[in-house]
Amino acid sequence: MKKIAKMAGLLLGVMAAAALEAGAAFAWTPSDGTPRTAEEAAEALAASNALFYVSGDALRARGTYDAVFWDAMNDAINTVFRACDPSEMDSLTATYDTAAPEILSYQVRKDQLQILVDNQSVVDSWLAASVPSIIPDGTSREDAIWLAYTHVVNAYAPDYAAEADTGYKRKEAQGAAYVLKNGSGICAGLTKLFRSIVEYVPFDSQTGLVNYSAASPEHLRVAVVMNEGVSHEWAAIQLAGTWYYYDLSIINTANLAERYRMTESQLNQADYGNFAEDVWRE
Repeated sequence: MKKIAKMAGLLLGVMAAAALEAGAAFAWTPSDGTPRTAEEAAEALAASNALFYVSGDALRARGTYDAVFWDAMNDAINTVFRACDPSEMDSLTATYDTAAPEILSYQVRKDQLQILVDNQSVVDSWLAASVPSIIPDGTSREDAIWLAYTHVVNAYAPDYAAEADTGYKRKEAQGAAYVLKNGSGICAGLTKLFRSIVEYVPFDSQTGLVNYSAASPEHLRVAVVMNEGVSHEWAAIQLAGTWYYYDLSIINTANLAERYRMTESQLNQADYGNFAEDVWRE
């Protein structure tokens, strides 16, 4: 199902490939690490990418063309709001610099940032209330990924109305909160919900098993892969130095194993095109 290609008012052009980074464990700390106000969101996004800065009551950026801004926004949001997508903010304001017409100045209002804050909070609350029963203590890493995958695929139906929509509904559906609110989703939202579940799960550093009481747990990192060539989005996880790919948009759940833990070779054989066109990890 389709991943929306742009926010209204922004012409994307050709986006450069982002390299897959060798990832390990990281600390999942939403209670003290995720912005809970629009002001905190502006500061966090500005700190995550040098293109952004806070001025007045808005987050602002300057770039030479839209692809630069779009890449920076994806990087920033994937750093700060793991369950969200820039499209959820709808249209952004962009103006040309009269002294340098090739320069665009962008503005992200605080009410738009609040959308990300609120949607991330919806997901974080659901994770804390639901994931321990979906993936219980003592589960292995591979089984935890499988349980997260099968939960998303089986619990949330394809949202054909959102996929066909040409307005805000399809933009809103890019994030995981939409899936939880509506009980259905498109590839982008389903992928981010899968990412959120997997990254939430704490693994005991000694046993490698799920342990919600672990003092210093380890967490898996999930990449979101976006391919404009096939207008699709899926997930990637690095395990023991090898990347595996997970497509959450399964129409026939009887065949879900075919899109679970795909290798690079399997991904290419399945006509996914240039599988690493844009990979958002940081």
